[in-house]
Amino acid sequence: ILQKAAENQKLPAEVVPVRVLVRLEKLVFGGHKKILRERRMKDKLYGGFTDDTRTFRIDVPTGAPERWAAEFRRQGDQHEHRETDTVRFVFEPKSHAVV
Repeated sequence: ILQKAAENQKLPAEVVPVRVLVRLEKLVFGGHKKILRERRMKDKLYGGFTDDTRTFRIDVPTGAPERWAAEFRRQGDQHEHRETDTVRFVFEPKSHAVV
């Protein structure tokens, strides 16, 4: 039984970094951010893969550092011989005018 379980085991998931540009105020004062992202999902009815749009809602904490990251484990693209990808949203400030 253990040998059969070892054969069915998939390769580990990959971490997919996604760069998100936000206003500097979002990192200083915090708030929420909604990100729409398309991902590949296994089609259980017909087989193969379909594209699905997923909404990620992220709460940015007050005083977040410049390259703050939010990670969603196994919420990315699905694969045939590998675990579902992990999506890491990296928040960076947009360029702004110096006052």
